[in-house]
Amino acid sequence: MRTPLPEHPRPDFQRDQWLNLNGPWQFQFDAPDSGEARGWSRGDLPAPRQIIVPFPWGSPLSGVPDSAVIGWYARCRRRGPDAASSS
Repeated sequence: MRTPLPEHPRPDFQRDQWLNLNGPWQFQFDAPDSGEARGWSRGDLPAPRQIIVPFPWGSPLSGVPDSAVIGWYARCRRRGPDAASSS
């Protein structure tokens, strides 16, 4: 899959260390608002479905219909050896 909207959204503010996070992510609706208590903030989404970022759920381009008001996104990414450390 190609990355949707790969360009920087504001070229006049682009930085050397900018990273485009668009593309497929894991997604889970949380209608009862229990995801935080269930550890979803650690990326442990139960039975996640795929969503295409930057499109919001409910948008046909996201691939996810609008079914709730709360949703969780998760995506694993490896940090390269040249990445700046955060402090």
